[in-house]
Amino acid sequence: MSHEPKVTRIGPSTKEIIEGLPLAIIVFDESLNIRMANPAAEQLLGLSSGFLINQCITNLVDEDGPLISLIRQVFEEKNTVAEFGLWLGGPKLKKKKVDVRIANLTENSDFATATIQECSLAQEIDSQT
Repeated sequence: MSHEPKVTRIGPSTKEIIEGLPLAIIVFDESLNIRMANPAAEQLLGLSSGFLINQCITNLVDEDGPLISLIRQVFEEKNTVAEFGLWLGGPKLKKKKVDVRIANLTENSDFATATIQECSLAQEIDSQT
């Protein structure tokens, strides 16, 4: 009979937190390939993470659209960007208005993380008045 001490979890794992967030979180590499997408990102894009992983984002959204420009800007300038009320659409995505924040994971990282949240109906009504 083993008498190993019982390990008590202090809190949720990082993976559980990311998967539980209501914000879409997508990690890109410098080639704009998707390296991670949480369940909210799957819902936003209407595609499973199994399909999304290793896909180039330009296959899913308009290549000349603002999201691609923002991701490239983050990699080129190594900074953080935010855009609110951005139209997101593409060949595999119904056009929707979103708020986007993108940042490098770390200062010298080859990866960038985007958080994307669909604008609420109330926000859209406010922007029309």
